[in-house]
Amino acid sequence: MAEVLALLVAAFAGGALGAAVGALEAFSLAGVLIVVGEATDLAGGAATPAAGDDLAALGSTGLTASVGLGPLFGPHVAFAGGAAATAFAARQGHLDTDFGYHEAKHVTRALGPRVDVMAVGG
Repeated sequence: MAEVLALLVAAFAGGALGAAVGALEAFSLAGVLIVVGEATDLAGGAATPAAGDDLAALGSTGLTASVGLGPLFGPHVAFAGGAAATAFAARQGHLDTDFGYHEAKHVTRALGPRVDVMAVGG
């Protein structure tokens, strides 16, 4: 039960992070973490799977799986939280820019310290 609660708190924090820094920036950060994780695996001499290895166990540990694709920085959490927060902020009128399209599509905008927007992102 405590493990599930820890994952939920981490996922909420990941969505709030996506709202704070912006959806596109959170997606880029996840990509950088994945590239760094794979580079460290290659530099560390990670073995390629043999014919009889369990393929489900591959990628379940390490920097790529636990951080880059995990509940905090994973693109499925951080980008989604940032996109939802941007749509909420546009609906509330927090985004007053000269953006040519609907304000909810302005996913490069960091929404920073707005508590209500970060709560929606989480």
